[in-house]
Amino acid sequence: MNRITLRSALVVLLSVGAQWSASAQSAAPVPTRRAATLDSLEREAMGAQQRAMVALRRSSPAEYDEIRTISSLVRHWQLGRLGYLSGPFDAAVTAELVAAIRSYEQDRGLSLTGDPLSFELEKSLEDDEEFLAPRPSLPSRTVRVTADYVHARGAWVFADMGDQLIAVTVDCDKRLGRCVESQAFLYISSRHPFSSLSTDQQVWAVAQWDDVEIATEPLDFSCMRHTLRINLVRETATKVWSRNSNAAACSNADGLERVMTLSDGGEIASQRAGARSKVPFPLRLTPRASAIINRHVPPASP
Repeated sequence: MNRITLRSALVVLLSVGAQWSASAQSAAPVPTRRAATLDSLEREAMGAQQRAMVALRRSSPAEYDEIRTISSLVRHWQLGRLGYLSGPFDAAVTAELVAAIRSYEQDRGLSLTGDPLSFELEKSLEDDEEFLAPRPSLPSRTVRVTADYVHARGAWVFADMGDQLIAVTVDCDKRLGRCVESQAFLYISSRHPFSSLSTDQQVWAVAQWDDVEIATEPLDFSCMRHTLRINLVRETATKVWSRNSNAAACSNADGLERVMTLSDGGEIASQRAGARSKVPFPLRLTPRASAIINRHVPPASP
């Protein structure tokens, strides 16, 4: 019915909270800018939201107050990340929150409302969040097969991959008898998400190419052997790492096989973003805000 709902407000709050460092709550380096002008569809949506909220306030004051309460906490938190407010964050329309909203609206060239439910305020803060909460962009899973050429892309996934994401593209040419694997590794630090990025390219010699699969010659590295297979019937790709030496220098190498499968990067990125959003409460919240937010956050899965 309206742009702001209790669920969407909680999603925003959890997303913002996941990116917040409790030890460093200084103003974030968001570029100074003027808010983008609303287009015709956005103006229509703004009008619909305003009418819906007026109707909701009349028909269900309790629900309206609940949405306004949670939205106030979201705005307090967002504006705190931008340096307009300091914590602990409250779930009330305080004089400090109204002043911070008006100050932000003035800086962004918005109408001065001081209203946490303002459509323009919400949209502008969402734009600022693009700078504050970057998320990884991984390719979707795609496998294209022709008689002499195969293109596969997506993300490598394996059981003990830890805090890293691996985007991959594999191009196989039957006439050349080779596959070229290009990878991008995104390593995640608990203190600074997405803190390092590296790339790698590997050329594989094709050992077998028939109507069922492509199998490459094994590649032997220090202590480990790698093999790559692409199933043309199921349109899947798998890479296997296995230990190839019992030498003392390889004593720390994983003795088990590591099987990497080609998966959908968008799903992996969404899962990681969801996992990061499960932050503990209270986190720099007033007792009132903590009680309100914990009442609505679903319990963690066992």
